[in-house]
Amino acid sequence: MVDLLHSVSMAALALADRRRRRAAAVDAVIAGLFGGMEFAVASRRKRGAPAAAPRRRG
Repeated sequence: MVDLLHSVSMAALALADRRRRRAAAVDAVIAGLFGGMEFAVASRRKRGAPAAAPRRRG
């Protein structure tokens, strides 16, 4: 959720400030991708099931 809010705020900054338009647009796209992946992973996980723990090596 935070990534999507960050994406929206960067898109607004890109529209409002000409000097920071390119950097803010790139930041908005990247944050949007992270936010989309967050929702994709959350929707694939069963409700109530805990997240998988990382595997330990060695």
